[in-house]
Amino acid sequence: MSRDYVRAIVIGMLAIATTLLVPYFARREFVSHFRQQLKDLQKAGQLPVEYQGVDLETAMPSGDFGQELPRGMKLRIQLADFIIAFWFVWAPLIMIVCVGIAAFFRKAASPMTGTIDGPP
Repeated sequence: MSRDYVRAIVIGMLAIATTLLVPYFARREFVSHFRQQLKDLQKAGQLPVEYQGVDLETAMPSGDFGQELPRGMKLRIQLADFIIAFWFVWAPLIMIVCVGIAAFFRKAASPMTGTIDGPP
């Protein structure tokens, strides 16, 4: 296996790893935003009675509090869900594209020989 293909595989693996960070950061941003909204509601006295005296840092209440997420955050959460749900589609596709690009440029670099290996 030539160095071009090894580089392509390494780049593909880095792209996959980077893509897998998107759901992590999207979920982390959501939790931070949700907790801040709960604190704001608690200060305003608009939380249900059972959550008024609760420490919101340790207890994460569940339920609908009537708060809307910003449009951008909704989109990031949907993208994160897509990445997690369909990893078996996009991960091999990234690898195929990376190796395909390496093969294309390797072949383009040696047009006279007609082989992928290039000149001796």
